[in-house]
Amino acid sequence: MRFGKAGMMKNLMKSMLIGAFITVLVGVSAGFGPGALSQLAGAQERPSGPALTQTLPSFSDPTTRHAKPDDGTLSGIRFVTTTDFPPFNYLGQDKRLKGFHIDLAQAACQELLIPCTIRSARWEELEGLLREKKADAILAGWGPHMLANLEADSESDSESGSGIAFSDVYLKLPARFLVPNESSLQNADPEGLSGMLIGVVAGSRHDQFLSDLFETVVIKRFKSIEAATSSLTDGDLDALFGDGTYLAFWMNSRGDDVCCRFLDGAFVEPGYFDAGLAIAVRSEDETLLNGLNYALQRLDEQGELYSIYLRFFPVSIY
Repeated sequence: MRFGKAGMMKNLMKSMLIGAFITVLVGVSAGFGPGALSQLAGAQERPSGPALTQTLPSFSDPTTRHAKPDDGTLSGIRFVTTTDFPPFNYLGQDKRLKGFHIDLAQAACQELLIPCTIRSARWEELEGLLREKKADAILAGWGPHMLANLEADSESDSESGSGIAFSDVYLKLPARFLVPNESSLQNADPEGLSGMLIGVVAGSRHDQFLSDLFETVVIKRFKSIEAATSSLTDGDLDALFGDGTYLAFWMNSRGDDVCCRFLDGAFVEPGYFDAGLAIAVRSEDETLLNGLNYALQRLDEQGELYSIYLRFFPVSIY
């Protein structure tokens, strides 16, 4: 499509105005208290040094092209999130919403040239806000793996399935092995870890994965990830196996007290760690769903998704 000079200036001004609008409204928060991970959120406020060279896998399907929505078909998006999932969404020291999801929402709306708002609610309120049309999209760590539970919770006989649809996956959360810096371990495979004492949260999918595929390691089970990381730093474990996102953020939260490192290899095995994060919308909002998929694909291709990732993951989860 070709534009004259006046048309180009009009679109440029529209983009600038929308960007400013998002910046003002994106911090609106209901002010709920922090949750289980919030003790780590303060670390994200500190300026960090240059991120290590790292890569972010692309989860876009190169064989699928999403069409840009026609002008005027989307007038805006009302996102809802939570405040207890750092570094994805949390309250900063200024009590404003911050995080990967906040910046992702802003970037998507700038790509679509529409105004957007994002506010917080409790986790258990998100589904109701979407179904009752008090929000248009949930951006809070949801994903297609939740569909079975959503269908079971659906109370409307007139609904088709869960009544909720998901965008394309924008991020998967791998499992990683974490070892003390002084460890001689290098390979994250059954042979390289044979006979090692590995910590894991009891009953987790990480526990199941070790039990199924790492039969020659010695597993020590903990009631919580906090207890497991404490045992690792105390020198009681050879390695810890857990959620790479949490462990990367935990390491970053320690500041200059760098205790540990990841072994090479991020695990995203189907049936264990293949669940991805996506944006939830009502199934009937097909135009919105297509628009979000278009924006996510464009952000991935332009490298903007990677830039947002680097802001919040100076220690790579992959």
